[in-house]
Amino acid sequence: MKKQMLSSFAKRFFLGNLMAAMLFLSANASVAPVRYNFEPSKTNRAALTYKGTDSNDYLTFQVVYSNPTATAFKLTITDNTGELIFTETYQDEQFSKTFKLLKEDISKLNFTIRDAKTGETEKFNVNITVGVTENVVVSRKK
Repeated sequence: MKKQMLSSFAKRFFLGNLMAAMLFLSANASVAPVRYNFEPSKTNRAALTYKGTDSNDYLTFQVVYSNPTATAFKLTITDNTGELIFTETYQDEQFSKTFKLLKEDISKLNFTIRDAKTGETEKFNVNITVGVTENVVVSRKK
């Protein structure tokens, strides 16, 4: 009797943990942020990747720039009004930098990379829209 009770308890415990793990994994899979990748190619040497929003409401972007000649280039970030948020000149051959920008009051960003020697420019426009979905159900009480 004791052995049967222990076996029944072990089965329930195992199945309960299995169900909890499945529920946890399926819940995490549905909240992953959408990521848009632009990979460098032969014609475009720059890439911009949206990495998501962190817990402090910062938008995270990664900029990658292939610069095999190691010439100087200027990276500029502006907002929707054209106000300068960030500008810096770099000379890295394989440039990769992550930027965190506060999400508050930003609806559009412009990333511009300009080669100082050739004058070639690569631009990325980022449009940010925040939507709220409400699901309201009204039912009649009897």
